[in-house]
Amino acid sequence: AAPSGVEASAIRREEPRLLYEDSDLAVVLKPAGWSCHPRPQGVDPSWARLKPLARRQQVGQLLAQEDDAPLQAWLLLQFGADPTCDACRDQASDRGVVHRLDTDCSGPLLVSKTLQGYEHSRKQILLGLLKVG
Repeated sequence: AAPSGVEASAIRREEPRLLYEDSDLAVVLKPAGWSCHPRPQGVDPSWARLKPLARRQQVGQLLAQEDDAPLQAWLLLQFGADPTCDACRDQASDRGVVHRLDTDCSGPLLVSKTLQGYEHSRKQILLGLLKVG
């Protein structure tokens, strides 16, 4: 079903889905058409303060926009209102994106909801203890 205010025929990409979530991390199934480029344009920090209906409407706009949609925008809309999800509101930690997938690829993506989870995950990757890609 299309989010409120978006016609189903206007949808250009699937919405990401949560595969796993705990207090620090989430695994998101990233569909093709979502960009993981660092520090994307068009991600408004104020979206974290939107009410639930307005967040769903913004997701609908991301699903329908012609250009590739930044996954960081979806992460901010999905987790940004939760006060414990500080990484998703932090541009320096790329809104919690721990590793990347190409825009035209789909697959599971590890994201951090907290800055502690982000630092731990990045360290695990750098040490070779966590394999991604």
